[in-house]
Amino acid sequence: MASRTASPALQTSRKQGQTPAPRPASAASPKPPASSASPAPPPSSTPAATLPDLATLLNLPLRVKVAAAGDGAPERTLEGALFTFDSSSGFLVLSSPSTASAPASSAPSTPVPASSSSSAAAPKRTYHFLKTSQLVSVDVLSTTPDPALPPPSTPLPFSALPSSASDLSAVVSRAVAAEQRAAARIGQGVSPDAQQLFDALARTLPVRWAGTSIVVMDEVVVEEPYGSANVKGAKGSAERIERVKRMLEGIRARLGLSTPA
Repeated sequence: MASRTASPALQTSRKQGQTPAPRPASAASPKPPASSASPAPPPSSTPAATLPDLATLLNLPLRVKVAAAGDGAPERTLEGALFTFDSSSGFLVLSSPSTASAPASSAPSTPVPASSSSSAAAPKRTYHFLKTSQLVSVDVLSTTPDPALPPPSTPLPFSALPSSASDLSAVVSRAVAAEQRAAARIGQGVSPDAQQLFDALARTLPVRWAGTSIVVMDEVVVEEPYGSANVKGAKGSAERIERVKRMLEGIRARLGLSTPA
């Protein structure tokens, strides 16, 4: 199992690649006339900056400047502790506390038990996956490691960071598909009670949203206001209709939801 210990030290690099070393002067090469002026180098919008050895900066708070993603796009500045770094693939991960705060309505109405208060109050964190080739500069903000991160020797829950563009693309595709599946399970324009009914049905049956209606097993439809009288189905699905009706009644009783008129 891989750990957060960094790979061999990162070779110093520049934003636009390594500057080629000057060729040694040859005795046979004629020297230009003294009066001729050497052409000036083309202007660069960003000065080349040598990156520090990221392998020595694990858990330290950093400020990194990320190159523009395309024409007209500005450079970005990110701050966070260096969670992990892999020099063989050129990937690094910055971790920072999430700035998004939960809405006031989501706060629990009852006090959290003392035994679970530490885990419940743990702040969420945001992770930025970057490549060293994207970095323009790296500044160390503090020599004190971020106390919220585990020691660098802690094993990671994955074997390794993506080692190629195709591997990274596959990881991103799986993450996007998972996000789309999760988003499809959230009803649009439905009440919290309807979402609770959907989630409860989804624990045992394949369900999906069709507008504000719940489709069960692609055969049975539960329409608003989601009572047993609102369960419909195609001809020949009477047995499954009755099953969904019984489940709805049981779920409403368990959740303390009143039966709609």
